[in-house]
Amino acid sequence: MKIEKVGRLPVNSSCKINFETDPPSIDFGYPDPDTSVVRKSDVTYLISMIFAGIIFLILFSCYTNWVQPIYYPHISDSETTIDNVAISRFEYFNGTRYNGTYYGFNKLLINYTWNDKPRFTTISLSQEGPIFPIPYFTDTQNDNTLQMLGMLLQAFILIGIFVVLTVLNSFWVAKVFRDTKWGNKKFPEFNKRIHNAHYSVEFTRENFPANNIIEIPLFKNMYMDYDATGDFAEQLKKITIIEHPFNKLIRKGKGKRKQIIKKRQVNLWKCIFEFKGKPKDGGIEIRFT
Repeated sequence: MKIEKVGRLPVNSSCKINFETDPPSIDFGYPDPDTSVVRKSDVTYLISMIFAGIIFLILFSCYTNWVQPIYYPHISDSETTIDNVAISRFEYFNGTRYNGTYYGFNKLLINYTWNDKPRFTTISLSQEGPIFPIPYFTDTQNDNTLQMLGMLLQAFILIGIFVVLTVLNSFWVAKVFRDTKWGNKKFPEFNKRIHNAHYSVEFTRENFPANNIIEIPLFKNMYMDYDATGDFAEQLKKITIIEHPFNKLIRKGKGKRKQIIKKRQVNLWKCIFEFKGKPKDGGIEIRFT
């Protein structure tokens, strides 16, 4: 038997199935009308992150196409002339070391000034001529520090943009799940695909409880499925998914106005299988999250 409910979103809901009626009856209960859990769910944030990634790539592509990058002389892929670059010295190293680095016989060191800052780079020489692009180095420690800080700042900005896009997307994704018939149907299906059955338990005639009741004492109420065979299917009477019956004590207010109030808890759930009697054969496998 397949039970399907489309309409009000089955969030924070209890469920009671009675197999003693023909056809079997099902009843949903909503102890907590708050549906904000939809926006905070894993499936909502996963979909929001996917859309945020797509939007982020589109924005980044537009940025790289519209904003022309600054090409430095040492990484230009075309012939470039910049007037404020002054080459001060050429040095050819015949197999010696410079500042701990071995340059071999085919390295040409160029000291130059760019934007009033001293820099140096090397050119690799070959029979065909200089090997480009020329790797860039700087002999100013402050420049390295500033470049590193700039890269970190850009990384934090990009991460921040991605997080903001994800949070903003979560609102409209949750709205689709809450307010549309398609979303009401797909939200449980998507949750099932993400969480599926993390746990399972099997019962046969040998380990069947004496009180004719099988109880899953604590589960998230994200997913539950079962297969009953033989007399287990015939003897199955009711399935009940319900929150544990106790209230939470919450402190509200400040100072003299502080008081303890009771609020019904809707986060801790249990599942109960009731049987008419002890099954003679067959078995039941219960899968849940």
